[in-house]
Amino acid sequence: MGYLNGRLPLSELAPIGRGFNLRADAARQFFLLNTAFTKVFGYSLLSIILETYRTYARQVTLRQAYEDYLYRKGPFANLAAVAGTSLHGWGLSIDFGSPCNSDGTSAHKWLRENGPKYGWKWTGQDFRPQEDWHFDFVPGLATTTASIVSPPI
Repeated sequence: MGYLNGRLPLSELAPIGRGFNLRADAARQFFLLNTAFTKVFGYSLLSIILETYRTYARQVTLRQAYEDYLYRKGPFANLAAVAGTSLHGWGLSIDFGSPCNSDGTSAHKWLRENGPKYGWKWTGQDFRPQEDWHFDFVPGLATTTASIVSPPI
């Protein structure tokens, strides 16, 4: 590939809808996950995505915003990775909104339990503070796979 984190051209990413992009393999698996989720809950995960691929500039902006917050409010665990280190910068992360952004909801529980078979894992549980909304695509984790990118439902 030869690109840097957060500096991928759109040609290296696959659109999933609503202006969001993921790496092609992550997108394929997201569509499978989304189809299964929609059958259970009656709405698309795409409707609650807050963020996917993050450019380097966006990573810098988010990190600075949290550092400014820290300066004003005192010690606090940072909610944004150092720019250039986030998996968002490779198109391998999704941040979900409500109700998948809260551990304990039925939608979040379903994603935790079923996401891994599609390659999507709740990794935000390991962050400090915990990020209930953050899921990463883990290549090789999926037991259910697709060979082509499907359009969003």
